[in-house]
Amino acid sequence: MLLYNARINGRPGAPATEAILIEHGTIAAIGGNAELYERANGAAPRVDVAGRRIVPGLIDGHAHVLRAELTWGREVRWDDAASLTEALELVRRRAADAPPGAWAHVIGGWHPARFREARLPSLEELDQVAPDNPCYVQFLYETAVLNSAGMAACGFSGAVGDPPDGELERDQHGELTGVVRGLGAFQHCLAKIRQQTFPEQVDSIRTLSRDLAKYGLTGAVDTGGIGIGPGVYEPLYEVWRQGNLSTRIRLYLGAGSRGDEREQLKDWMKYLPRGFGDDYLRITGLGEIVQLACWDAEGLEPLEVDADSIHEFTEISRSAVAGGWQMHVHAVTDEAIGMVLDAWETAAQGQSLKASRFMIAHADGASSQNLVRAKALGVGFALQDRLVLRSAATAEKWGKAAAAGAPPLRDMVELGLPLSGGTDATVVSSINPWRSLWWFTTGQNLDGGPRREEAHRLSRAHALDLYTRGSAWSTFDEHRQGQLASGFAADLAVLSDDYYAVPDDEIPDIRSELTLLGGEVVSAAEPFEGLEDDS
Repeated sequence: MLLYNARINGRPGAPATEAILIEHGTIAAIGGNAELYERANGAAPRVDVAGRRIVPGLIDGHAHVLRAELTWGREVRWDDAASLTEALELVRRRAADAPPGAWAHVIGGWHPARFREARLPSLEELDQVAPDNPCYVQFLYETAVLNSAGMAACGFSGAVGDPPDGELERDQHGELTGVVRGLGAFQHCLAKIRQQTFPEQVDSIRTLSRDLAKYGLTGAVDTGGIGIGPGVYEPLYEVWRQGNLSTRIRLYLGAGSRGDEREQLKDWMKYLPRGFGDDYLRITGLGEIVQLACWDAEGLEPLEVDADSIHEFTEISRSAVAGGWQMHVHAVTDEAIGMVLDAWETAAQGQSLKASRFMIAHADGASSQNLVRAKALGVGFALQDRLVLRSAATAEKWGKAAAAGAPPLRDMVELGLPLSGGTDATVVSSINPWRSLWWFTTGQNLDGGPRREEAHRLSRAHALDLYTRGSAWSTFDEHRQGQLASGFAADLAVLSDDYYAVPDDEIPDIRSELTLLGGEVVSAAEPFEGLEDDS
């Protein structure tokens, strides 16, 4: 395939290029229209992109796509809803199209501060739009609201007690309001929603993979998480075996439940070969949670970890280093980052971990001292736009000045730390990479919190680097993905609008009109729709 009449290079001072020639799934050449038009095989499709911007396929450096895949095909998304009225109408449409008894559910990625009404829905409102269907609406990891059918489906009645690690809200008369809180309550409800047949799970994964391609996402780093055990991966493996993945997935294997984390990780390392898979699906390392007591959740509460748990985390890290396994670990606060670095310094025994690509995820509260320690140890950071919906809550706990400096991007860049870009989607943020790039470059948020100070914002080119070359580096793919260059995989996106030229507020609305994965068309909008069949 030849793509010509394009705008390809957005780097200041770099020569403009107009065309990309693709052969056997790889970029064969980038250059001028006339030169590559003459070089292209006569049978190859020649695609005039009419001056559109082409960028490398985006790679979300930290997302929970596998968790999202469990429900995505039937999920209602409120990520872009501007009012509660609009959001409820989306639920009504889902319920109208679904058989009675099928769930209508919303699982994160939105904030009531974006709504004109500035509030959550009520049980009564959900009853009105979905009278015959159980309904569940989750706001981040703060609160969820069920309708009457949803309460019944979850076994919540006036006489029932609170689930472990959860709370059922009651009014002044002791009646349940439909509001639930706490991870235990959320997991109880989600277990009901996720009861799908194997073919339904497979179809849900295909749907999500195609939806990612519409954003120009050609890769995602899936970091596991709570509740993600060995059996959850089987539908994903099936889609991979069928050759139907539209996204390159890099998997991290962690502890799915509390109590025997070290044994779980031992089993992963014992029974699965490191690097198992191929360019489309590959097991990369251990993470995001390897010891559940050594986890600071949203980073809004003090971290209290006992010595035994810290010892276990250190021993797991030691086993990873000895076995050549990469680690990618959750740490929001500086205290948690310090704890992780303590363990990794012990495990490394004076050696650099840079070649092993050890990564700390989130790092919103990182101090200069711990950044210097990370630099010396060769540790990188996976950064996401979590605070686009959490800035106000963070400012309330940390103070406005601390929230406005989170994460400390300037300090990270000046130290030359390896950085990747992503979302932490799909509960605490939208999977939309362009919203994340907007956050990296403007420092703005959607929940009314303080804007990130100017010193800690990135240029558009630098932010895109995090989302392409940075994320590719984090999973050992930097020699094959993340760049538009000869010899690299033909993973690219032809954009609806020029990322380098549109006003700031229009960045989140960018989409890919043509997405290629290894030279194959995985998403095509007008005027490229016919190419999908040709590919």
